[in-house]
Amino acid sequence: MAESAPRSALSRARRPLLGLLFVIAATELGAAAVWWGTQGAPFSYAEMTERRRALGGEGLPAGPEAPFMNHEILHPYAGYLHDPDRYEGGDTYAWPHGGGLFDTADEDFVVLVVGGSVAGQITGHLEEAMVEAGLPRPILVGTAEGGYKQPQQLAIVSYLLSVGARFDVLINVDGFNEAVLPVTDNMRFGVSPHYPRSWHERFADARDRPSLRLIGAIVQRQERRAEVARWLSGSWLRFSVTANVVWSSWDRELEAELAATRERLRSRRGGRTYRTHGPRPPEREDDTLRSAADVWARSSILLDQLARANGFVYLHVLQPNQYLPGTKPFTDEERRLHIRRGSTYGAVAAQGYDALFAAAPRLVEAGVDFHDLTRVFEGDPRTLYEDDCCHVNELGRRALADRVAQLLAARLERQRAADAP
Repeated sequence: MAESAPRSALSRARRPLLGLLFVIAATELGAAAVWWGTQGAPFSYAEMTERRRALGGEGLPAGPEAPFMNHEILHPYAGYLHDPDRYEGGDTYAWPHGGGLFDTADEDFVVLVVGGSVAGQITGHLEEAMVEAGLPRPILVGTAEGGYKQPQQLAIVSYLLSVGARFDVLINVDGFNEAVLPVTDNMRFGVSPHYPRSWHERFADARDRPSLRLIGAIVQRQERRAEVARWLSGSWLRFSVTANVVWSSWDRELEAELAATRERLRSRRGGRTYRTHGPRPPEREDDTLRSAADVWARSSILLDQLARANGFVYLHVLQPNQYLPGTKPFTDEERRLHIRRGSTYGAVAAQGYDALFAAAPRLVEAGVDFHDLTRVFEGDPRTLYEDDCCHVNELGRRALADRVAQLLAARLERQRAADAP
């Protein structure tokens, strides 16, 4: 009897612990079920970790405008570029005076890459891709920046040539930004479609106190999101489905508040001035897209003329995008995460690309080495996109870089054959 008493007491002590474990397990399972029911997909720790890393781990100072402007400064010819004084990469991003374009030897094979963010994504893979394609190992210089669209590429190349840059090859990877941003980021806010992206948001008026209060609210919310993301990433609660689901719900509400506050700030800055908006855009979106496509084609032809006059090779590539029907066998992951119904960009992309397709024959007629790669992933069943905008993952970057390198190798081979006696 003396031994059974302690065992009985121990058994009674275990019951609350077992009950607590049961409640925790049931809560976790319930949270996973709620996630699946609301998101239509199983809960993923990896996706949550990546979201928090993007919010709290980049080391970029929060800015009052759209997040893509947090690391950008105005430039007199490019429109804007990365700020080397604030961004982690330092002088690496100050491309107008970056290495590789100046003081290179005649035997160096210098390749300049222009375009938007997808062009920037593949630049890091082009060196090995070119070597594998049988080309000399290049000195690669990337000037691509998120949101760049024609005539920015033309202006950048003209500027670089004027200050003494030397390069052997110019690769222009573009298309998506020209197909959507003239409408979504410019025309809908009364900004000229040919101005840099969201030009009206790049000016702040220190005398406008209501706007300053909105800016303060935006920055405060951005910093709060980053702080909570970093805290959860460093806490044991990051392993809890329940904690992740609660955090995700809270963060999305704060994200919606941020969007609404930014919209109020845009409205306050809605007073139209030439300084902030430029020439008035067309009233119709289809007219805007046609006008943007005309500028895209004309700018590429001018780049080709610059190439012929200055002794470098010009290669122009039209980038792929997931919102173009029939261009890829999409995986379940791509359909679930990277093709979003109601996407602002996705709703315009197909029509914008149609305008580019209509203008593309002018490039070929003018002798531009132009290649439509919108179907470059047509036979690839792998997951190649990484967001619901336009960007490709590591596999997609390598595949696109390989194809660009092959096109360049073929172009240089044709040129050698033509130059042979």
